[in-house]
Amino acid sequence: MSETATATATATPLLEVEDAQVRYRLPSGLAGLVGGDKKYIDAVAGVSLSVARGETLAIVGESGSGKTTLIRAIEGLADLASGEVRLEGSVVSGASSGVREVRRRVSMIFQDPVGSLSPRMRVSSIVTEPLRIRGGHSRRALGEESVRLLEMVGLGADFGERYPHELSGGQARRVGVARALSTEPDLLLADEPTAGLDVSVQGEVLNLLNELRERLGLSIVMITHNLNIIRHVADRVMVMYLGRIVESGDAASVLSSPRHPYTRILLSANPTLDAGEREGRVVAEGETPGLLERPTGCEFHPRCPYRRDDCSSRAPELAGDSARLHRCLYPLN
Repeated sequence: MSETATATATATPLLEVEDAQVRYRLPSGLAGLVGGDKKYIDAVAGVSLSVARGETLAIVGESGSGKTTLIRAIEGLADLASGEVRLEGSVVSGASSGVREVRRRVSMIFQDPVGSLSPRMRVSSIVTEPLRIRGGHSRRALGEESVRLLEMVGLGADFGERYPHELSGGQARRVGVARALSTEPDLLLADEPTAGLDVSVQGEVLNLLNELRERLGLSIVMITHNLNIIRHVADRVMVMYLGRIVESGDAASVLSSPRHPYTRILLSANPTLDAGEREGRVVAEGETPGLLERPTGCEFHPRCPYRRDDCSSRAPELAGDSARLHRCLYPLN
């Protein structure tokens, strides 16, 4: 039975991912060093989620937890070994017609603000490139659309003549958002949209995404390491560890009362000026294990400060109700 990360909405969700698995074959030399019959690593190991229209889902976790691989699979940039991706009930994974549908209705904002923009193209060409690829637009129409898109994200028409190296990080991020909006998508996949930006600029970008969501009726799936920003932008939160969901639910309840130790540790890692909070931090032990050496039992148990004896031998399943789930034998609270 697949493990569903969110409640099933009364209406058909815009996006559904069911029991998604993304695996990569090991090079023959590395497989020999690992030993045994292991030929693959599972970067995403059976993840299910749903996103309603107009909703923002934040996916959090350390580097290597499978967040980016998951949204790349949704976008069709990584192949699913098993599972399905559906848009409003129609399967879009695994078929060329489905990939075209995803390209039409789903846009991605990549992590590196400047590096994701071609250095040889002017901004006006960058933001309208998806339309040129699709065809059917005159040069004049593309020029007018460039101005409209840049103004939509708070940049003037004069930015269209600039090259990426002439932009600040925040301006480059806005250009990336404008490009993502050019195809009038229903869903934005935002990979660390505030990475590398000053705190004040981070707030501007998040406010922009919120405004666009409300104005255009967008749904957003956002990856982030920063749990502080989730309080301001996300309706729901999904926490991943080693390619699996360890906790999910309403953002306010997850952040105020985490049930999985890993979620509490992520919250404790947030910067704070409160000396009392710093002294009371909960810290994970050791380093994140590699995907080649998944721990037995609960995969988080080697790092968990709350572990008990049987955590090393019993593998927990997702438990709870449809609105709030956790993967822990001895949940907090």
